[in-house]
Amino acid sequence: MLHLLPTRVAAGQPQTDAAVSTRDPTMPERHFIPASLLETYALYQIPHGRTFVVECQSCKAMKEIDRAALDKMPSLMSLKEISPRFRCTLCGEKNARIMAGGWSGD
Repeated sequence: MLHLLPTRVAAGQPQTDAAVSTRDPTMPERHFIPASLLETYALYQIPHGRTFVVECQSCKAMKEIDRAALDKMPSLMSLKEISPRFRCTLCGEKNARIMAGGWSGD
């Protein structure tokens, strides 16, 4: 079972709802674009160039995850089958969704 800490604020900032974002306002905001078809593919079928993101369905926190962490899972499992193994350490819920895709603006 993997435990991930989804981050909402920049590094060094306290994790509170009142935290002020330190994102540069002149830079365009990035959004993750999931490739929904890849949720049903086995891990070994997903190309190595894809980005993986874990989203907590309860509190909507998101965290990019390294493929090496997923390679520890059985390679015949799909992202949909692996998702229930993740727990959000921000809210404590076991309600994750793992997505493969890319960032807008990349």
